[in-house]
Amino acid sequence: MSTVFIIVFAVLFGFMVLSQVLIRSRAKALEGKPLPELPGLLGKALASEKEALLYFMSPQCGACRPWTARFSEMSKRNTHIHVINVAQELEVARALGVMATPSTLVVKDGRIQSYNVGGVPSDVIAQFA
Repeated sequence: MSTVFIIVFAVLFGFMVLSQVLIRSRAKALEGKPLPELPGLLGKALASEKEALLYFMSPQCGACRPWTARFSEMSKRNTHIHVINVAQELEVARALGVMATPSTLVVKDGRIQSYNVGGVPSDVIAQFA
């Protein structure tokens, strides 16, 4: 019985680790690529902005809650910060390949400068604070 439990646990743990590696490697592969054409008001806003921060969140995401509060407050002072609820803006999330929340993208001159999944590096926050 305990051997079966260990095997099941190892398979599940391996799957979780592998999925995280794949998500992060796909995100890094998008860095430096041109920003795809995005639908709606966000697409129009990004077309005219030289630099922007896109923060993707989900209402069900526990890890998103502290970041969402912080970025929502920052977006009131900086119009180049966009808080995007993936439940409401699924087309935008799909166009940018968002596979997990929280995720942040820094867009500069129409290109994806950085793509972070999970925690947000302090230098990204400082850049837009």
